[in-house]
Amino acid sequence: MKRVIFLSAILLLLFSCNNKPRYRIEGTVTAGVADGQKIYLVPMTGANWGNVDSTYAYNGKFVFEGDTERVSIIRLPFRQRMQAQELLVVTEPGVIKVHLDTNSITSGTPQNNLIQQWKDLTIQRNTASNLYLSANMRHASKDSIAMLKGHADKADSTFYQFMKATIKKQPGNTIAKFFQQYL
Repeated sequence: MKRVIFLSAILLLLFSCNNKPRYRIEGTVTAGVADGQKIYLVPMTGANWGNVDSTYAYNGKFVFEGDTERVSIIRLPFRQRMQAQELLVVTEPGVIKVHLDTNSITSGTPQNNLIQQWKDLTIQRNTASNLYLSANMRHASKDSIAMLKGHADKADSTFYQFMKATIKKQPGNTIAKFFQQYL
């Protein structure tokens, strides 16, 4: 009997000593998501049934917690995805704030602040490129096309410079590895 108690105490001690840093994602959603709506946290790469997390939204709020750092996507079920933009997050230690809506945002931890900046630069880059391509297709004036091409080139350059600078300042972290695949 003493052995069972001793082994139980050791096992309890081992399982309770998990000092791995944890993340907490505190989210809000205002895109018409009903109470009880399921929300998923899906790894960007290597997703399978064993590593996809889910929670429910109540009163426009939801929470995820864990201890595995990686780039993940917060998303709604397929039929509700038109209600809120999917959102990339880095599940790094700390409290991560997210807001799901037609323009979803993340903040609160260093890498999530960087991924939000990257997202904003991506939108600027895509907008500038689309304006340039649209002007070309409409056969706009050469001056207008040249100006829009200059804006698109500048947005593209800013986008890549941001990723390169982040990789240089924070080599080896999760966001740097994520950006590396786009260079």
